[in-house]
Amino acid sequence: MVDWVAFDWYIVFKMTRLFKYSLITLLIIINSVLFWYINFRFFVIEEVFIENIALRKALGDLTIVHISDLHIGTITNYENRVLEFTNSLNPDFVFLTGDLIADTSGIDDAIQFVSRLKPKFVIIFVPGNYDHRFAFGNAPEKLFSGLRNAGVVVLRNSSVKIELSNGIKPPERIYISGVDDLVSTHSDLLLTLSGLEENIPVLLMSHSPKILNRALDYDVDCILSGHTHGGQVYIPYITKRFTKTYYIGSFMKGLHSKGDTDIFINRGLGTSLVPIRFFSLPQIAVLRFTK
Repeated sequence: MVDWVAFDWYIVFKMTRLFKYSLITLLIIINSVLFWYINFRFFVIEEVFIENIALRKALGDLTIVHISDLHIGTITNYENRVLEFTNSLNPDFVFLTGDLIADTSGIDDAIQFVSRLKPKFVIIFVPGNYDHRFAFGNAPEKLFSGLRNAGVVVLRNSSVKIELSNGIKPPERIYISGVDDLVSTHSDLLLTLSGLEENIPVLLMSHSPKILNRALDYDVDCILSGHTHGGQVYIPYITKRFTKTYYIGSFMKGLHSKGDTDIFINRGLGTSLVPIRFFSLPQIAVLRFTK
């Protein structure tokens, strides 16, 4: 009788331990899925303060929204939320630093998405590698012309001079320069920055942050870029080590300075290759230029 009781308790103990381990495993799976979903389908709005006297003087207290790497295939609730929150910021300018589409099928939806952005002044776009390589044949021109027809300024190795005035002081001037994609070998920085007047600040848009070292040879105040997705699956040291050759350069994400040039690398809003993000939340950046 004692042996049977002991045996029964042993079975209960084994079942309890099995239940405990099963529950722990289930909780780990649930938390992993939730963590993946939050990193993949949620985004944050972050203010980025860039100390630059020349750009502060030119742009003042304007609200500049910088978004990147949407990789649009079709417009889903996620993209609609990005639109809603971006427009709720009442931006003066919206800067898009490439990889607007996931592939050719996303061109029409991408144009529709951008046409629904409502800045006070203008939307400015530079292409990324997906906008070139994954839009086959004449599709890149279809994307670029569609954006122009929607009122977007498309910069491909070119610059625009913007004059901003409050009606009291003389207008402040700034160049917004856009170099075409470095990754797909469409970039020409010399052409982009040629013919610019001196003593006017230059804000350079480039999909790949690797343009930084080349830009140091020119009088560029600040670079806005994307491409990296902040690592997308960001594991300190490891991610940087395995991606450093993929047109990323010295920095993976965030605000940095080298020489007299600042660079901000946006983590982007989409994904590429696999729909996974890890420790790299999608980002809408609100740029604030300070003294």
